Amino acid sequence: MKGTRLFSIVGGLILILAAFLPYGYSTWASGSTYDVTMKLVTNANSDNAMFSQLQQIGLTYTMSAIVMGMVIVAFFLFVVGGILALVKTGGGSVAGPVGAILLTIVPFLAGGSASDIFGLGIGYWLGWVGAIICVIGSLGKSKLEKVNLFVNQNQTVNVNSPPPAQPPAKQ
Repeated sequence: MKGTRLFSIVGGLILILAAFLPYGYSTWASGSTYDVTMKLVTNANSDNAMFSQLQQIGLTYTMSAIVMGMVIVAFFLFVVGGILALVKTGGGSVAGPVGAILLTIVPFLAGGSASDIFGLGIGYWLGWVGAIICVIGSLGKSKLEKVNLFVNQNQTVNVNSPPPAQPPAKQ
């Protein structure tokens, strides 16, 4: 197994794991990004339950919905990026970092400060670790592709038949 493939597999597994570990920002997001997503899915038909969830964030209704949406999108980016990294070398190199960046922005949008980031849960930190490992795997992949481009060029020449006819040159 090539080293870059190993990086992608490890990074992908960490990304998937991070989606199910505690994000731990506040009471409304004290669980994992999966927990926040499941709360939304289970309460999607109940306006009162959805409104009370959005009120816990403490912002306007629209900003609260945006903040919750960012956490949910980060969950899907971690899971999809992790699956892509398991399937393809460098697969999670975009989805993982974007998900981690979204989770980094959430405390600032929710009225927090930079010091709030240091108190985030293990799911947040492992998300960054998995994203960085996937990016490292994709960097090695691009270098190997360039090397293989020059090494694996094979050309077959058929000497038994004449070359194809060229159309006459226009004057």
